Amino acid sequence: MTGSDVQAWVEIGFTGYGWVPFDATPPPEQTPQEDLEEQPTDPDPQVVQPPPPPPEAVTPPDEDTEQPQADEPTPEEDGASTWLRVLKVTGMVGAPLLLLASPFLLVLVLKARRRLRRRKRPDPVARVAGGWDEVLDAARDLRRPPGPRTTRREAAGELAGAFTAADPQDAAVVAASVGALARSADAAVFAPGAPSAEQVAAYWTDVEAAVTAMHRAVPWRHRVRARVSTASLRRRRRSDPSRRPDRAGRGAA
Repeated sequence: MTGSDVQAWVEIGFTGYGWVPFDATPPPEQTPQEDLEEQPTDPDPQVVQPPPPPPEAVTPPDEDTEQPQADEPTPEEDGASTWLRVLKVTGMVGAPLLLLASPFLLVLVLKARRRLRRRKRPDPVARVAGGWDEVLDAARDLRRPPGPRTTRREAAGELAGAFTAADPQDAAVVAASVGALARSADAAVFAPGAPSAEQVAAYWTDVEAAVTAMHRAVPWRHRVRARVSTASLRRRRRSDPSRRPDRAGRGAA
């Protein structure tokens, strides 16, 4: 037995059919011909396509909920930022104004300090004399000072005549108030004993009323100028205790 006596074939098993012979080699008449030249394909002609239709108009929604929204500041934050801006602007504007007004503020502070020291002196007689000096300083700042070597009553007469150009009613108030203050100061300095605290407080109340009447009797420009005037601060006077006799002398008088 030789190899030519052997025959083999291929079988494929199919479910439900069993093994079926399968010849993988195609028949000779179906063998592809390799010598045929490849024919070029005839492409289809290009056709111009019509333009696409315009898109339909899109109507936006009434409320755009898809857009991101910034967080609104709380009332506390908004109020704090507003106050910070106000303080910043105030500092930028107020600093130059404060620098320009500092000399005038210094004059007002010095006058207030002098008035307070006169009212707080330990000796009640010195407090009364200091009240009269307050009236004289107001007259100097108003540019209507009395003579330098006049007594209190003489100075009161000169002050009454210095405000005659004002309204007659204001001039009468000034004359009456400064005259009463001059007599009360002389009584406190030269009479025996010392005034009580109530009498000193009442005297200073009359002093403030007299100074107010003197300012009211002049034009408003003179009032403003007198507030910041340094005339009374530049004048150096002797202290009140040295201008009056001692206790023994006052008693003898």
